Amino acid sequence: KSWTVTAKWEIANFTSRVDANGGYRASDGSTDVILFDRKYGETEPINERRRTGYTLTGYKLTNSNSGSATDLGGAVFTFDPSTKTGMFTQGSVPITLTAQWQANTYTVSFDGNFRSTLWTWEEARDYCTQCLPYVDVLLGIEPYHLWKDENDHSKGDWKDGIPLQPSYEQQDEVFQHFIERYPNIKCIGRHVRYAHSGSSNSLKAYMWYKGHTFESKLFTFNILDRVGGGDSFGGGLIYSILNGKSTQAAVEFAVAASALKHSIEGDYNMVTVAEVEKLAGGDGSGRIQR
Repeated sequence: KSWTVTAKWEIANFTSRVDANGGYRASDGSTDVILFDRKYGETEPINERRRTGYTLTGYKLTNSNSGSATDLGGAVFTFDPSTKTGMFTQGSVPITLTAQWQANTYTVSFDGNFRSTLWTWEEARDYCTQCLPYVDVLLGIEPYHLWKDENDHSKGDWKDGIPLQPSYEQQDEVFQHFIERYPNIKCIGRHVRYAHSGSSNSLKAYMWYKGHTFESKLFTFNILDRVGGGDSFGGGLIYSILNGKSTQAAVEFAVAASALKHSIEGDYNMVTVAEVEKLAGGDGSGRIQR
């Protein structure tokens, strides 16, 4: 007699896992390691994971038993960076998918305006100076301590004796001392006011960027409402940097935005980019006609 022995096969089942690695599942906020049972060749959707301050860049696949990143038993994983989701196909070994994160980067702008009803001048300087190591774009040069000697404050501040309307050389020197003390700062901008009367002022601005100090032309105008002029300068400067304007064009745009705000009632600068650019790129007189 002859015998035939026929093997019987059953598709193996594996328990694989998804580790959010410090993040959480977007659907329900769970931070737990998620286990799922799948047979060889079956697929499993991997939903979005999130982590505050980080961007999900993908997943690292390892063999759950050996920790190997190469012995994956034919497992396949595809990741969609636009939706932060993926699709996993089970191989012949249990797999661990570990979320991979990249820390987000931010540009920090800081405007340390002093308000006498909130604190004293020295209190403002003490507090705002503590913020400077974390600033990328600094608006204005006060209220901050810029000691000549951090260990001996009796030697004074580098800004001591600098007039309210400094020359280019004086302003450039102050900017350089800021950068030497706080190399994290990538840009400094400040506008300078010339008060001819209660209703007639002029403005110009200085800006340090990429190792050089730039000076704008002088803009003269009649004042309807000066509230928001400083914010308009800061907004104009940030807008210019984000939109790739040259440094000279950026400082002209920022001070022009501030000058135009003085001709508008209320605290919101109701002007268009085209209006600011027309004034900033004018004939050089800088006189506002509205």
